[in-house]
Amino acid sequence: MRTKKDWELVGAGSGFLAAFALTLYLVVVVATDPSGSPALPAVDEADAAPAFVAAHLNAWRMEMLLLTAGALLLLWFLPCLWTSLRRAEGAPGRAALATLAAGVGGGTLMLISSILGYTLALASSPTQAGVAPTLYTAGALSVATAGGVFALMLFAFARVAMRAATLPTWLGVYSMVAGLLCLFGLAAPFYDGGPLNAATGLLGRWIWFISLTIWLLLLGIHFIRDQRHAPSESTDDVDTQTREEEVA
Repeated sequence: MRTKKDWELVGAGSGFLAAFALTLYLVVVVATDPSGSPALPAVDEADAAPAFVAAHLNAWRMEMLLLTAGALLLLWFLPCLWTSLRRAEGAPGRAALATLAAGVGGGTLMLISSILGYTLALASSPTQAGVAPTLYTAGALSVATAGGVFALMLFAFARVAMRAATLPTWLGVYSMVAGLLCLFGLAAPFYDGGPLNAATGLLGRWIWFISLTIWLLLLGIHFIRDQRHAPSESTDDVDTQTREEEVA
């Protein structure tokens, strides 16, 4: 019989795998020579996007695949995170719900960016190539907006982690720092170049993304270790306990 511990391990493992997929995404981005010809364009150079994608088509598609995998694994991880936060926070669980809602919103925006990226890779005809810069810019802005939404998720998590004894305080502190960095994503739509632009900016795209990936990695490891030491409990027991709590 499948136990609650098994399901929790699956959920915790998905957080770790999401971080792994996003790390591979970053590796592929770095491995695709940014100083090559053509170079990865900033938002104000979006007209160069078709040439860049054509020159690095396989790498671009791999980036979109890994970004999609990371977003889907994150969405699978969020219910596990919400369950743990709800228990740690207690009723009414507003911060846990905010963490879940913001995580779903950010993950959805990442998926939208992937869809736009896939579409850009298929825009090969002369007619389609005309909209390629718009697709490139929209995809970059989708990820940047996701950063701002993830900031809410990180702040809500930090609120619970720094008050609950069942979560490490240091993880809550790091979550606050990562959330502040994610706020740079909200500024990205106002800059078409420089460090705050949504496509290539150090602050607008990469710093907050890396901090989010590290947070997922640390949180996934913590949950895996926590669930491995937790006592096994069948799903039938969980259903009975849930009904008893609802009656109470």
